[in-house]
Amino acid sequence: MRKVMDFLEGIYLVVKTWVKTTQWMRVIKITVCSAVTVLLIFLMAAMLFAETGSFTVKFIPGEDDGDVAISLSETPDFSDPTVMLDADGSVNMTNISGDWLPAGLDGVDGSHNGENYIAYTFYAKNTGDDACVLKEEFKIESSVKGADEAIRIRVYKNGKAETYAKISAEGTPEYGTTPFASETVAYSDTTESFAKGQTNKYTLVIWLEGDDPECLDNIKGGNVKMSMNFTVEEIPKE
Repeated sequence: MRKVMDFLEGIYLVVKTWVKTTQWMRVIKITVCSAVTVLLIFLMAAMLFAETGSFTVKFIPGEDDGDVAISLSETPDFSDPTVMLDADGSVNMTNISGDWLPAGLDGVDGSHNGENYIAYTFYAKNTGDDACVLKEEFKIESSVKGADEAIRIRVYKNGKAETYAKISAEGTPEYGTTPFASETVAYSDTTESFAKGQTNKYTLVIWLEGDDPECLDNIKGGNVKMSMNFTVEEIPKE
């Protein structure tokens, strides 16, 4: 009888251990599933960050443009003209000094990003039948965690460079820069007579300036969405 009781007790312990193991396996499975879910959410957030870190260049036609129009291209021969260009954004950008930027950034077509900076060269051409008024505007579409406070935008237009930045906290221009035109417009310019067939060359270079007093730890993880927009108008006939 004792042997039978020992045998039954042994079976009870095995069953009890199996039940506990099964319960732990369920806990482990739930934990793993939760970890995978968190990882997927993180990856989705990373993809969204990558997407909002880019910028576009586009021609916005008006309702009364008449016979005036422009085309955009990444190459001077306009082998693939378009009205919208997508530049490759830099996701993992950290602050640098503008003095570290390499020379010759205006000499490479298309996207040519480097370590911790965005560089993009393109062309705008008057493909209409007449000369026109060409207006261009570099916009800050959105900014997360105040990342635009320390950003620098260098615009090369037909070889001439100008660097733009937000006004400093003291209300004065940041060293070596031209202040943004407004809170949401970094740069704007107008060509009063953009001749038929005329081409402008642009290179945009963007980085976070480490020497900017507003370049603090609280902008880590931030991003900026930007666009450069072109519009045209007919030249009034006298």
